[in-house]
Amino acid sequence: MLMHPSIKDVAELAGVSPATVSNVRTGNKYVRPELVKRVNNAIDQLGYVANPMASILRGNKSYNVGVILPTFYHPFHSSMLKGIQDVSFDSEYLINVYPTESDQKKERDALVRFLYAPPDGIIISSYATVDNEYGQACMNTMKAITHGKKKIPIISLERHIKISGVESILSDYEKSAYETVEYLIGLGHKKIAHISGPMNRDVSVRRFNGYKKALDNNGIEFDASIVRESMFTPSSGYLLALELADNWSNVEFSAVFAANDEIGIGAIKAFKENGIRIPQDIAVIGTDNIYAGTLINPSLSTVNVPAYKIGRMAMSKMLDFLSGAAVPNTDSPTYIDTTIIPRKSTEEDIESAWDIYDW
Repeated sequence: MLMHPSIKDVAELAGVSPATVSNVRTGNKYVRPELVKRVNNAIDQLGYVANPMASILRGNKSYNVGVILPTFYHPFHSSMLKGIQDVSFDSEYLINVYPTESDQKKERDALVRFLYAPPDGIIISSYATVDNEYGQACMNTMKAITHGKKKIPIISLERHIKISGVESILSDYEKSAYETVEYLIGLGHKKIAHISGPMNRDVSVRRFNGYKKALDNNGIEFDASIVRESMFTPSSGYLLALELADNWSNVEFSAVFAANDEIGIGAIKAFKENGIRIPQDIAVIGTDNIYAGTLINPSLSTVNVPAYKIGRMAMSKMLDFLSGAAVPNTDSPTYIDTTIIPRKSTEEDIESAWDIYDW
C-alpha cells in the first residue's frame, strides 16, 4: 500500500481517468456502474483518502460544512452529529462543529464567524427566538449568509425556518404529540398532565398544541393546573414532577406526557420518591428515544425521533446542494416520521430490554 496514495494512483489502478475518480467521489456526473465498482475497489485497496486542501487550491470552495448544534453531549444531538459525520466521511467535505450550549448569543457569534469566514454550507439546529436581540440577530445573519455573494445553503434541523436558501428537516411535533396523548387515552387515561419544554421554542408550542388538541377531540377538559413548563433537563423534570406530586391528592391525574425523555426520567424519579407507583398510579411517556430511557426502572415509554437518520439526511442533502444536483426548498420542509415505543412506564406487562446495541 502506498504511504499517501493520490487520485492519480487510484485512477491508474482502476484503469480510468482522474476525472472519473473525482466524479465517483462527488457524484457530480454520472459514471457507469462497472466503473464505479472498479474505482471503489481501487480506493479500498489503496486506502485512498481525499485531500481537501488540494481541492481548495483548485477553486473557490473551502470543502468545509459548518455545523451548529445546541450541544453534542446530549444523546439526541450526538446521534444527529454522528449521522452528519458518517456521511461527510464518504465525501471530500470536512465538518466544523460549534456547540452553542443553547445560548442564543453563542449561536449568533457562530453564524457571524461563518458570515465572514464562510464554509460551503451550514447545518444548524437553532435555538434562536425572535423575542430578543440575539435571536433576531441570528435570523438576520442567516439571511445575510444565504443572500450574500456566495449564497451559502443552510439546512435547519428541528424547526422550519422560513428564510430563502434555508431548507428544513424536522418531525411533525404537533401530530406526534397528538398521537402520544391518544395512545395514553387508549390505555384508559382521562386526566393527563404535561411537562412541556420552554414555551419560547417552536417545538414546545407545537407539542403543547398537539397535547391540547388530542384532549379536546376526545372530550377531555383541559386542566392548566397539571401543565408545567420545563427546561428540557432531568433536573427540571424532577422538580416540576415534585410540584405535580404535591398536588396529586387534589388532582388525581393518571398519566404524564413529558416533552422529552430527560424530563420523563426526572419525573419518574420524583414520583417514585413520593411513593407513587409507575405505571400503576401514574404512567409516564417521553419523547426522543434516548438510550438512558431503557436503563431506568421502569423503562421509559417514548416517541422515537430518529436523530441519526435526520443527521444523515441533512448531510446528504447538503452534498446535493453543493454539487448543484438540488437547491434548498424553503417552502416545503422534509418531515420525518416518528413512532411510539411502549415500555414499562406505561404498560406494566410489556416486554422491554436494555438498548445496549445503539450506544
